[in-house]
Amino acid sequence: GLYDDAEAEFRKAIVLEGDDPNFLLLLARVTALRGDGAAAARSVRQAIHGARHTFVSDYHIAAAYSGMGEKQMTIDRLRKAYAQRSGWLAWLKVDPKFQKLRDEPAFTDLLDTLGLR
Repeated sequence: GLYDDAEAEFRKAIVLEGDDPNFLLLLARVTALRGDGAAAARSVRQAIHGARHTFVSDYHIAAAYSGMGEKQMTIDRLRKAYAQRSGWLAWLKVDPKFQKLRDEPAFTDLLDTLGLR
């Protein structure tokens, strides 16, 4: 819940790491949770653009979209993470970033596909 503090730390990391798309996604999630959806959307777009040069797991993009309340985009990116064989999916059932999706049929279908339900 310390979104302002988290945002400040992620901004420092971005300066140190040179706009690493992974840090931009962390920033997007926290700014969305803080209530600034427009800034979050800009960070996601910038991260996706940066993913052309640096690997970014769709799992992390899904986490940013989840923070923005974009359920369908979250599910779509989680499916892409599955296609990427993202190791992060092992935590999907218990990851609090996806708590609001627990009752969504598409989410439970994905858990079934992963053998996690």
